[in-house]
Amino acid sequence: MEKLMALIKQTKPNLLENIGEYNHEKFLQDQADRENAEEGNLKGIDCPKCKNRGHISIVKDGELMWKMCECMGARKSLEQIEKSGLKSLLDECTFENYEATEQWQKHALSLAQNYLEYGENMWLFFGGQSGAGKTFLCTAVAGELLKRNNAVKYMMWDSESKALKSLVNDAYEYQRRMDELKSVKVLYIDDFLKVQRGQQPTPADINLAFEIINHRDVKNLRTIISTERSIDDIISLDEALGGRINRRSRGYQMNIAYDKNKNFRLRK
Repeated sequence: MEKLMALIKQTKPNLLENIGEYNHEKFLQDQADRENAEEGNLKGIDCPKCKNRGHISIVKDGELMWKMCECMGARKSLEQIEKSGLKSLLDECTFENYEATEQWQKHALSLAQNYLEYGENMWLFFGGQSGAGKTFLCTAVAGELLKRNNAVKYMMWDSESKALKSLVNDAYEYQRRMDELKSVKVLYIDDFLKVQRGQQPTPADINLAFEIINHRDVKNLRTIISTERSIDDIISLDEALGGRINRRSRGYQMNIAYDKNKNFRLRK
């Protein structure tokens, strides 16, 4: 055996080194495969990629490493949504629970479902009559996107916009919160541009909305908007703002005509 090893070393000096490298790489890959087969205990989302561990073991440059799973973005979003109070709505607002008895409701449901499956590079817009199920369907879409491991940020326009405008003297905190709204994979804005009855959005409101909308338009980031305003209403307030929303939501846009009979909160 010693003579054989000496002969190999003399005639094939790189062979033993290559065998050693092969065995090392195989050892590491076997270890990574064993780790990736283990079940984790993270809650909230069932991820088949990391098996709810939150990370995936990989071999890179001769070392065993951990790579954060993409589901962690969705898990963080779910945690934020739970803190926002939207969690109970996610459980209630599902496509299965949406009652579509009238034709316009069936159209709204179909629009939301089609957007979920085919609207990856587009925006979803539901505007118009209060109490007509706009938030219900937008929340259903957001919930399904979360289940598919998309990071989703929920923004209640009235409270969040007031909080942001109050940070006029805190540039760092303002930018931190704005960066999250501008860069998250999916942003769901509820009651967009809502103000007190009888009032119109201020220039500060429009500037804030444009900063978010324009950035997400440029970066091609998925955005879901629910509002009591129609697209034409928004265009009349600011053509640049409304034009961007109109273009990005084309094909996935519904303006529900104002009709109190469509307000299910008023029904007994």
